[in-house]
Amino acid sequence: MADIGGVFSSVWKKAAIIAVVWGIIAGVVGLIPLINLIALVAIVPLAFLIPIIVGYLSTGDYKKGAKAEIGDGATAGAVAGIVYGIASGVVGIIFAIIGSILGVTLNTAIAGAESGAAAAGAGIVGIILAIVIGLPVGIIFSLILGLIGGVIYSILKK
Repeated sequence: MADIGGVFSSVWKKAAIIAVVWGIIAGVVGLIPLINLIALVAIVPLAFLIPIIVGYLSTGDYKKGAKAEIGDGATAGAVAGIVYGIASGVVGIIFAIIGSILGVTLNTAIAGAESGAAAAGAGIVGIILAIVIGLPVGIIFSLILGLIGGVIYSILKK
């Protein structure tokens, strides 16, 4: 069994950097009303693929390129997935707040057509839901996908 503290110290930085960079790219694209629906077609599949890649790369960093037992790979990938989920979730919430302020999200744009107060209310509700529901669910998905990436590393390096 891998030492969680040792795993965390060797994987957190890469997972966080990738999450923040990807979050900024996805967030900026989401703020551009004309292309955000088109870009959604590309962003959604990548949102599932990137945590797997993070788990794979982070496991490689943790094992320093050496072969890894499946348990070690799963642990390293899962830890990287958790870090990725938290970092990308925080960046996503920041962009949700920015989008709400700018009124470019679909819900706030629709509510904004009715009144400014409705837009503000929809934006606040959306942000609260993102924090309470979206962030934990995103972290769980990232944990699972990161774990898969770590296991893939272990299988390929045997």
